[in-house]
Amino acid sequence: MAENERETKIISNVIKTQAWLATRRSRYEDTWEEIGREISPLRADIRQTEPQGERRWDDIYDSTAQTSLDIHVNGIFGNFATPDKPWFKLGMKNSELNDIRDVRVYLQEVEESMFAVLSDSNFYDELLLMIQDGATIGTAPFYIEEDFESGGIVAMAIHPGESYLSHNDKNIVDVFHRKITFTLKQIISKFGDSVPADIIEDAEQNPFAERIVIHAVYKREDYDPFKFDSINKPFASLWILTGQVNNTGTQDSKTFQGQSNKKGVKSEDVILKESGFDTMPYMVWRPYRDTREEYGRSPSMRALPDAMALNIIGKTLLGVAERAAEPPAITDPSQEGVADFGARGINFIANGETPPSFLEMAREYPVSRDREAAKQQAVRETYSVDFFIALNASQGQQTATEATLKEGEKVVILMSSITRLQGVTSAALGRVFQIENDAGRMPVPPEILQEGDNVKISFLGPLAQVQSRLFQTRGINETIFDLGGVVQLFGAEPLRNFDSDIVVREIAEGNIFPAKGIRPLKEVQEERAQDAAIAAEQEQADKLALQAETAGKLAKADKDSDGAITEAMAAAAGEGG
Repeated sequence: MAENERETKIISNVIKTQAWLATRRSRYEDTWEEIGREISPLRADIRQTEPQGERRWDDIYDSTAQTSLDIHVNGIFGNFATPDKPWFKLGMKNSELNDIRDVRVYLQEVEESMFAVLSDSNFYDELLLMIQDGATIGTAPFYIEEDFESGGIVAMAIHPGESYLSHNDKNIVDVFHRKITFTLKQIISKFGDSVPADIIEDAEQNPFAERIVIHAVYKREDYDPFKFDSINKPFASLWILTGQVNNTGTQDSKTFQGQSNKKGVKSEDVILKESGFDTMPYMVWRPYRDTREEYGRSPSMRALPDAMALNIIGKTLLGVAERAAEPPAITDPSQEGVADFGARGINFIANGETPPSFLEMAREYPVSRDREAAKQQAVRETYSVDFFIALNASQGQQTATEATLKEGEKVVILMSSITRLQGVTSAALGRVFQIENDAGRMPVPPEILQEGDNVKISFLGPLAQVQSRLFQTRGINETIFDLGGVVQLFGAEPLRNFDSDIVVREIAEGNIFPAKGIRPLKEVQEERAQDAAIAAEQEQADKLALQAETAGKLAKADKDSDGAITEAMAAAAGEGG
């Protein structure tokens, strides 16, 4: 197939797939827009059809959902991936390797390098936006690429409005399209020499005119594992410049609409860049998901009915308050245009005339207030507001066990979404490691590590610690407590059923004890065996010394008795014979 025919087929497939994905996503867009209107104005324009900067909060009359969402998002971020303290650790999936000192030193050096890379990038800013999209829309894509200029990484929380996806039979996202609006200036900066000449010419007239670009990533059907090049990767990556322009109604797009280059030929769809990835570069956090659905569900979807009711109640109560403060008036028709009902208005009344009067309006509305309070509490519970506020607060007179159990009861509510967030973040950290390692900016692994040895990522944030204490050490602690009565009844013999080394290490791991502070199990066992051997040797030496001492005492006693002891022993031996 000729190169031009191949490109034409690729572009056609991408455009068709984009249309199909857009049709499937349209089922969710009305709900997303409602969430934007009623809860989070930041995502009100999910279809991206309105000019940027437009006000989007006209339908919000109660801020409970907005403030609760903020606490929810900041609570997850602050207790999950804070940049001011370590929040993840590395280990080998082959646990036996973790007992090797050179491996532990290497992992610690990798951790330090990765924390430095994340701190020097925009990772944390974009991670916060991703968490916000997950809590709001329910589908939060995250993308990481190498920054060749600074020698680091660039993270991007992809706007849900730009995101179109599909998953395979294992519910794993294997097709992702990002439909982006770029200015001509941005297109030229990102793609350089591959930009068509007419685009460069148009940019000279208006560099801020906008065009639509599609980044399509999908699993290759023709992947050949024996070919090693940037194109032949398990996942294809295609940047397509479409013939479309931005249709949001901005001045720039209207100016550029239908614009042609100096030769009078309008740009068609072209491939700006073709490459590939070893793994899917778009990590998608979906806090909750119906097994039949590709897009996620969010806490905001659960809170939406109550948030809508609160806005209706809020709007109604504003009207009630306004009428209560400025009630309608009744007056004689002859007073039209004469009576002054404004603030501090003065009306003069002649003798015999009927003065204006005001209708008494209800100044108290307890039923509405009670309903409003109930809805507000429902919204706060949906976003786990009380949990995040109390998570880091003082537990008063509670014991550590009581505090752990209380935290554990609440964290169960977030378990599914946090677990998925950990999975997405692990994939993101794995991609950071891959980029830095391929660029030669990671520590050199020890010789004992082979190519197939995989690194495992564990999380250290407060939420992960609560999970660990609740599900990993709770059983051990409760068993130890219950064994107290068993030991009193049967003695220490039943304790032979437990391996003390494993129990101690499980408790330490569950309490997020630093890995470098735990000695290798093999080293501990060897030292214990050595101590036992030394003790046995000492016991034998003490026995021999005791025997020598006894023999000496007998010899002295025999001498002092002029051989009486020797004669007695000989006689006894003779009788025995």
